[in-house]
Formats: sequence, structure tokens, C-alpha cells
Amino acid sequence: MKTRISNTLFILLATLVTLSGCTTNYKYKIGVSQCVGGAWRDKANVEMLSAQHLYDNDVKVIIKNADNNNERQCLQIDSLVDEGVDLLVVSPNDYHALNGSLQRAREKNIPIVFFDRTTALKDYTAYIGGDNVEAGRKMAEYAVLLCRDSVKTDGRRPIVLEMTGPLAISPAAQRHAGFSEVISNNPSIDYRHLPSQWSYDDCKRIMREWLENGKAVDVVFCHSDLAAVGAYEAAKELHKEREIRFLGIDGLPGEGLDAVQNGQLAASYIYSTHGEEVIALALRILEGKPFKRTNNLKSIVVTPQNVADIALSSHSLQKQNTYLSTIQTKLETYLGFYHIQRALLIVSLLVILLLAVAVFTTWRAVRATRRANRRMRELNDEQTRFFTNASHQLRTPLTLIAGPVKQLAEGKGDRQQLVWASCSAT
Repeated sequence: MKTRISNTLFILLATLVTLSGCTTNYKYKIGVSQCVGGAWRDKANVEMLSAQHLYDNDVKVIIKNADNNNERQCLQIDSLVDEGVDLLVVSPNDYHALNGSLQRAREKNIPIVFFDRTTALKDYTAYIGGDNVEAGRKMAEYAVLLCRDSVKTDGRRPIVLEMTGPLAISPAAQRHAGFSEVISNNPSIDYRHLPSQWSYDDCKRIMREWLENGKAVDVVFCHSDLAAVGAYEAAKELHKEREIRFLGIDGLPGEGLDAVQNGQLAASYIYSTHGEEVIALALRILEGKPFKRTNNLKSIVVTPQNVADIALSSHSLQKQNTYLSTIQTKLETYLGFYHIQRALLIVSLLVILLLAVAVFTTWRAVRATRRANRRMRELNDEQTRFFTNASHQLRTPLTLIAGPVKQLAEGKGDRQQLVWASCSAT
């Protein structure tokens, strides 16, 4: 009995300890597959992680970074599907490479939301991000304005150079489409474009080679602020930065906004992150609420005229996001301690309950044992009395028979008379 109680107690305790480690049950798990890191995506990630605490839905956001590796991103998407995510947010690294993994996710009825970029897969649930074609158009319009009002060319046509990102990536292709559409409609501008790796170092290299070969350029448009600053640095090293206007896209605090304020860039375009809106869209999909399939985030061109106000607001929001993230991290830590303490309290109460049950069961077993012992003593007494009475009943006739038999054996008395006496005795 005691062994059985001990085994039951051990099993229950082991189960409770195991369950106490899983204190949070999330209603929805959202997997985010980012194609690469960087300041822009780090900002988006912080906003998405912050947004998961704004809803009473127990949302868990899981973010993975592929570092510009198609194979790694496919494996990460597969792992998110295997983890049982309810929805995928994907910023694809390549236009075609992810289709197999994404199709497997769709076969499991997992909604797919493209963020910032798209792929050749048409069976997706929604898109959210900046309007890259519009971004290209806006920067082209500003380039035309610069060529008309700020560029001095001594009679030649102004030269506008676009350093595109890899055109196999949807944002680069769309930005190029919007930019080239507007610039091409201005025959007074000499428009050139070159492919780049969409990086600081590569655009710096291209700019240096362009200038060292004696080629003139008046406006340089790169598909990111960081790349545009790289081109600016190359021109600065050759002492030609004052002759060229540099344009970028992203408008991040600490990067593009500072570059515009410092005079490195003539303009930038705020390519909104809005990670909180990504999570809001994901929840609308998961909860079966109405949603738009294409969600373009609005933005503006940052110029020297408006950069001070925009930078002030952006830096303030960035600090608030940082504070919020810190508070949420501490809150999660405290909640973790709370869940552990609650689990320990529950385990302690159940242990006390089990011990009480064990004590009660032991007490009942002792009582049953005592009753059994008492009954055994009673049975022994009854058996003793029975055998005592039986022996007494047998002793009298045996004594009466024993006398004549003894005399007969000794040859004393008349045999017939002794037999008769014995028979009479019986």
C-alpha cells in the first residue's frame, strides 16, 4: 500500500514539475522569416515584438533571420511550419527560391503574409509594406526638381545615375520601375542606371570607378540610404561631393535622417516599417475578420526643409519603442517569476493534499489492521474454547473405558463382566 502511494505521489509530482515549465499557452503563434538583418529590419522586429503584448490574444511572435541565404530561409520557414505556427510573415530573399517551402506551408493551410517583398507565389494571403513603385516615382520627381533648380551643367543635359538593387528582388525591381518611368518621361535628363549589391561597399566602389573614369554625374539615386552614403563617401574621397546630389530610401533615425541633416544626402524617402500593423493584419486574418489583400503603407519624402521636424518625431518614437521594449522585457521576466511561484504554490498545495490523503489512507490501514488482529484473537479464543470443551467431553468416557480395560489387561476380574461394564460405560 505504502509503495503504491509513493509511486502515485512521485508520478503526480513529476507531471506537475513538467507542466510548471510550460506556464504560457499562446492562442496564436506567428512566425516571421526575415531575409536579412540591418537597422530597418531591426526596427521592424522590435515593433512586431512590442505589438504582441498589445492584444488580449496571447500572441507569440517568433523571428528568424536568413542573412541573405536562400537555403537558410527555406530551412527556417520549414522549421517554423514544424513548430506549428498559425501564420507566416515572410520577407523573401529571392523572387523564386522560397516557393517550395511556401507552397508546403499553404498545403497545411497556414496563411502567408508577405512583408516588404513578394515572390512568384500567387497563393498568398496578404501583402503589407511600402509601395515601392511609388517610392521610386517620388524620388524620381525629386531628382527632376533638383535637375531643374539646383544642378548647374554648363549647357549639357543633367545626368541622373540610378544604382539599383538586385532586380531579382521585388523592391529593387519595383523601385527601378517607378523611378525609370518618371525619369524617362523627361527627355531633358540623361538617365543611366547600374546594378549593385544594394550595400554601402558596393555602391561606394561603383561611384569611385565612375568618377575615376572621368564620367560626369549630377544626381545619384541609390535604393537605400546606406548605399547612398557609400556613394557619397566615394565622391568625398575624390573631392567631388559638392558637385553631386545623393538620394536614398529608408529615412531611419541614425541613418538616412541624420545623413539629410548633415548634408550627405539631398533627400530620402521614409520607407515605413510599422511592425505593429503587420501583427494587427495577422490577427485580423487569424480571427477571420475582414482584411485587405494589399496593404501599402503611406510615406513621405524627407528633404532639408522638413527633416528637422521628422527627425525629432522619429527619434522620440525610437526612444519610446526602446523604453517600451525594455519595460516589456522586464515585465516578461516578472511574469516568468510569477508563473514559477504560482506553479510552486500549486505543487506545494497538491503535495500537502497528497500527504493528507496518504496520512488518511495510512490511518485507515492501521485501523483495518487492528480490527483484523482483534478478530484473529477472537477466533483463537473461540478455537481454544472449542478444543477445551471437546477434550472434556471425550475425557469422561475414555476414563470410564480405561479402568476396565486396564483390569482386563492385568487379568483381574471376570472377562464377561468387565466387557459388560465397559459397554455400560459407553
